[in-house]
Amino acid sequence: MLAYHVYRDQPGATFASYSPPVRIPASDILHIFDRLFPGQGRGLSWLAPVLLKLRDLDEASDALLMQQKVASLITGYIRDPEGTGAGFDGDQSGSALNVALEPGAMRILPPGADVVFSGTAPGLAQSIGFLRAQAREVAAGVGLTYEVLTGDMSEANYSSARVGLIEFRRRAEMLQRVLIEGQFLRPLWRRWIDVQALAGTIPADPAGLADYHAVRFVPPGWQWVDPAKEVSADVAAIEAGLKSREEVVAARGRDIDELDAERARDQEAAQ
Repeated sequence: MLAYHVYRDQPGATFASYSPPVRIPASDILHIFDRLFPGQGRGLSWLAPVLLKLRDLDEASDALLMQQKVASLITGYIRDPEGTGAGFDGDQSGSALNVALEPGAMRILPPGADVVFSGTAPGLAQSIGFLRAQAREVAAGVGLTYEVLTGDMSEANYSSARVGLIEFRRRAEMLQRVLIEGQFLRPLWRRWIDVQALAGTIPADPAGLADYHAVRFVPPGWQWVDPAKEVSADVAAIEAGLKSREEVVAARGRDIDELDAERARDQEAAQ
C-alpha cells in the first residue's frame, strides 16, 4: 500500500461540497483493522458475518410485535345464540355490536350466552425462545457473550457469568494489544517522539531517542464479579511466585511506579 486517497468531506454529509480526493502517503495513515490473513490490505466489518442474521432478527421481532398488536385489538367475544347482544349496549357497526366493558361491572347473561376473552398471541413463549437463540448466534458471530450483547442476565449464574467474562476478556485483551496498542498507540507515540526530536524539544541522539521510544501502555483494569476472591487469589499467586506485583497491578489498570509512589506518600503521612 503506497497511499490513500481521502475525500475532504464525508460523502452524503450536510453542506458537503465535491472536491477531488487528497493523496496521503500510507506512512502518514494509521489503518487499524483486525488482520485475518497475511497480506490483508484492508479490514472487514466485525458485523459482516451476522448482517443477514441481524436483518432476519429485526424482521422477526417486527413480525412478533405486529402479531401482539393484532391480538390486542380484540378484547373478547360474546356468544349469544339469540342474537340480541346478551343485554349489552354498544355501538352498532353493520351487523356487529361493539361493546365496551367498564371496570367492576357485573352482568347477568341470558341462558346460553357467555363471554370469551382473547388472550395473547399463540406461541409467544416459543417466539421469545426463538429470538434469544437468534441473539446468541449474533453474539457468537461478533465475538461477544449473549449477556454482554443483550444485557439479559436472567439465565446467568456466577459460574456461567465468570466463564463468559474470561473468554470475553481474553479476546478484548488481544484486541487491546494487537489493535489499539500495536497498530495505533505505538506508531503514534514513535511519530510524536520523532517530531519532537526534529523540533529540538528532546535530544535527537540514538540513545536518547531509544529511551523516549521505550514506553509502556497500561489498559483500563477489569472489575470482577467477586473482588474479594480475586484479591485473595492474586495474593496467593504472588506469594507462590506464579505472578509478580507488576503483573497484578497492570491487570488492574494501574502503573506500579505510581502505586508505589502513592504508598510511600501514605506511609510518610501516617508517620
